[in-house]
Amino acid sequence: MSGARSLTPTQRGLALTDALARVLLIDPGTGARSGQVPTEPSLRADACTTAADGLLLADSGTLHLAGADTPPAALTAATARHNHRALTDPGTRPTALGSGPDTPVAVGTADGHVHLWFLDRPPAKPIVYRPHDLPVTAITVVRPAGGPLLTLTGALDGTVRLWDAQTGHVMPVPVEQRAAVPAALAATDTPDGPVLAVAWSDQRLHLWHLPSGRLSGIPWPGPVEALAFTPDRTLHVATPTTLTAITLQPLLSDLSSRGA
Repeated sequence: MSGARSLTPTQRGLALTDALARVLLIDPGTGARSGQVPTEPSLRADACTTAADGLLLADSGTLHLAGADTPPAALTAATARHNHRALTDPGTRPTALGSGPDTPVAVGTADGHVHLWFLDRPPAKPIVYRPHDLPVTAITVVRPAGGPLLTLTGALDGTVRLWDAQTGHVMPVPVEQRAAVPAALAATDTPDGPVLAVAWSDQRLHLWHLPSGRLSGIPWPGPVEALAFTPDRTLHVATPTTLTAITLQPLLSDLSSRGA
């Protein structure tokens, strides 16, 4: 299987957006292609930069619906709102998308804002906050068991920030800050608490155990364009030419030993 420009875990498998703007469904256990999600014919090849479940972001900064003939009302509203705003103010154009199991779809924009669209609620104005002053480059959402909804974002300023959507509290200091750009984020819950994966533009892959702040770093042999956790807590890492699955448990054990 070739690489991906975005990876999104869905109930039907891992949705992989390739360089031809196709959204392919991949069996995460075998890596075999199991289907394809319908997309708008107007999307040109090499147009899609990132995706959330049911939503695509084109290089032009426009949002496009994908998949269901009758998409959730919130996604229709998000597409209309963001595309209209980007026409009148290019500084508000979407630059990143993210979602997770049972979470809202998050839209990051060029002015550093994040918009959370809840699919199980009537379409209305999203929850909006501004964790960055520069364009958002990556975003992910995770809901730990018994905990608040967490949104994590990366931006061109080289920071990764954490926001508690339940209280509206943004951590005063970044989760991480480096002289590189966070190219992709993915998060999952574990019995020991949520874990964040960060792919950096200098080919470093970092795993953060968020409750303790422990870090495990891995050099990666190529630029990572997309990350995704599947429900079995396998981390999928995509470069322009490869798709690799990593079992999280050994990495969690390493994080635990570092904290011992």
